Amino acid sequence: MKVNPTDAAQVAGVTRKTLYADMQKGTLSYEVTDKKKRLIDVAELERVYGSLVKDVKGTQQDTLFDAPREAQVTQSAANTDTSVEAALLRQRMEFIELERVREREQMSEQIEHLRAMLGSEQEERRKITALLTNQSSEREKQGQMQEKTETELDSLKTTVLELRKQNRGIFKALKEEQSKSFWQKIFG
Repeated sequence: MKVNPTDAAQVAGVTRKTLYADMQKGTLSYEVTDKKKRLIDVAELERVYGSLVKDVKGTQQDTLFDAPREAQVTQSAANTDTSVEAALLRQRMEFIELERVREREQMSEQIEHLRAMLGSEQEERRKITALLTNQSSEREKQGQMQEKTETELDSLKTTVLELRKQNRGIFKALKEEQSKSFWQKIFG
């Protein structure tokens, strides 16, 4: 509801001089009509001067229940704004909750995927470890066999050398025997 400056001064409990001074400074906003008359919103008076001393009809305001109908309408509009704002906040909260649930499901799926990958990696690591262990055992076996073979080979070489020495002696004796005449062979 909008009132003229005279009524506004009475409602606000200030002088007209103070009212015009505040309008001049810009602390109190007003509206100019087609007929160049100023109108001030009652809500603007409450904003600038606090709670109103009198209602628009000029009666004293003692309690909130004695507020004029316009103030009750303003209160109702404020309640409506508050309920709309509350509904918007509820919708926003529901959206946030749905988003949270979606993110939680996504994280659970990702955790499950990572667990599966970890399990397969662990299995692969076990297989590789088993292969490396078997290869090292085979290498050790090959190394032991090679040492054994080398030892046997050395032993055979030694035996061959001894046999050659013996054979030389036998061949030498055989040659000597062949070089003897028939009569020397018989009589010695």
